[in-house]
Amino acid sequence: MAITRPHTWSGESDTLTLQFATDGKEHHQKIGDMETWSRLTWMGEELVLDMKVAYRDEQGTNVVHYRLADGGNTFVAAEWYHMPSRQHHNLWVFDKALEE
Repeated sequence: MAITRPHTWSGESDTLTLQFATDGKEHHQKIGDMETWSRLTWMGEELVLDMKVAYRDEQGTNVVHYRLADGGNTFVAAEWYHMPSRQHHNLWVFDKALEE
């Protein structure tokens, strides 16, 4: 499975594509200066991404809980990203577009 996401912070932006294994086993990936060790597992009805991140001289974590809400019409991702130089907690909520 692949996730591609654009990210903008402090006037800078990038687009990153990460590969994940959905079998619960740890997946290692190296992209430029970044190295990740990730695992996707089910916790009840939530799919949980648990990722260790090494970027330049820093090490940290990124944990995301993915779930469906409102009978499958809303996709929710709760993210906790922690590195020594930056931390953020995000709640992403995406509503399903109605077909016309």
